[in-house]
Amino acid sequence: MFFRAVQIFNIVCYVILITTFLSHKHIISPKWLGLLFSGFAVVLSWFIYKAFLLMFYLISGTARLIRYAFEGRVKPGSSIFRVMSQAVSIMPIIAIIYGVVIGRWNFKVNEVDLYYENLPEQFDGYVVVQISDIHAGGYAANPAKLQKAVDIINDTDADVVLFTGDMVTKDARELNGLTDILSGITAKDGKYAILGNHDYGDYVKWSSVEEKQSGFDELKQEISGMGFDLLENENREITRGDTSIYILGMENWGLPPFPQYGDFAKTRNGIGDGAFEILMSHDPDFWQSNIEGKSDVELTLAGHSHGMQTGIRFRGKLYSPASLKYDYWGGLYGSDNVKLYVNVGLGYVGFPARIGMPPEITRFVLHSKKSDS
Repeated sequence: MFFRAVQIFNIVCYVILITTFLSHKHIISPKWLGLLFSGFAVVLSWFIYKAFLLMFYLISGTARLIRYAFEGRVKPGSSIFRVMSQAVSIMPIIAIIYGVVIGRWNFKVNEVDLYYENLPEQFDGYVVVQISDIHAGGYAANPAKLQKAVDIINDTDADVVLFTGDMVTKDARELNGLTDILSGITAKDGKYAILGNHDYGDYVKWSSVEEKQSGFDELKQEISGMGFDLLENENREITRGDTSIYILGMENWGLPPFPQYGDFAKTRNGIGDGAFEILMSHDPDFWQSNIEGKSDVELTLAGHSHGMQTGIRFRGKLYSPASLKYDYWGGLYGSDNVKLYVNVGLGYVGFPARIGMPPEITRFVLHSKKSDS
C-alpha cells in the first residue's frame, strides 16, 4: 500500500510540474521551449528518484553480500529498509514542489551592517535597500505576491532603494498590471534603477531594429513612470548638510555572451577624489574585472546570478551550484573599504521555483567608523 501511494504521489508531482511550466508561457517561449523544460523537469526528477532507490538497493545488496560471505546465507530484504529507501527517494521531488509552491514567494530580508572610515558622519546609520532581478513576467499571474514584496520593502524604513537590473525577462509587456504595485515602493531619498542584460530586448525576436528600439524605449519609460530614477552611465549626489555620497548607475557590463554597454568612466564623471560612492552594476563580473584591486569604489551592488535559484545551507554557510559558474554569486565580498554585494534577486527565469535560495531584499545600514570609535 505504501509503495502504491509513493507512485501516485510521484505522478501528482509530475502533473504539478508540467502544469506550472506550461502556465508560465510568458516566461518560457516559444511554447516548444516550455514543453522542453517540462519534459526535462519530469525526466530529471524521475532519474533522481531512481538514483536514490538504486543507491539504497546497492547498499542493501552489498550488506547482504557481506553477510553471505561471512555466514553462508542471505537474509531476505527488509521491508523497513524498502520503506526508508522509497521515502528518501521522493525527497528531491518534495523539494521541487516546495520551491514551486512556496519557495519562490518566501521573501527574505537580509540585514547587512557595513563600516567605512570615509563615510561622512552625517550618513552614519543611513539605510540602503537593494532589490534586483524582478523579472516581472513571473508575477503576472500572481500580483498579490509582488504586492507582498513591496510591502516588505516599504517596511524596511529605507533612506534609498536601489534596483540593480532585470526588471523584465523579455519586454515591457510583462509589466502590464504591475506598474501600480511597483510605483508603491517608497524611500526618503528616492529610488534608483539600472538596466540588466534582460532589459535590452535581446531575448525577443523582433521584426526590425526599429521595433526593438521602440520596445527598449517603452521599457525605460515604464521604469521611469514607476518613479525610479533610471541611471544610464550616470550618477546622482545625495546630500546631508555640507556632505554627500554618490549613487552611480552603470549600464550592463558582462563577460561574453552578455552585453557590455557600461561605461565606468562616464558613470563617475564629475565625482571628486575621496567621495563616497555606491555603484550599481548588474553583473558581478564587472566588479571582479574592473573594481577589485583596481578602484576605490566603496560599495558595488550587483545581481544577475539568482544563486541559480538553488542552494543548501550547511553549518551556517550557503552553498549553490552558482559557485561553479561565478566566483561572486551571492552575498558580501571584498575588503574593508571596497566591497561587493550580490543580491540573488526577487524573481526567477526558466524554472519557476526557488529551492533553498529565497527571493532577497537586502537592507544595508552604513556606519561611519569615526562615530563608531
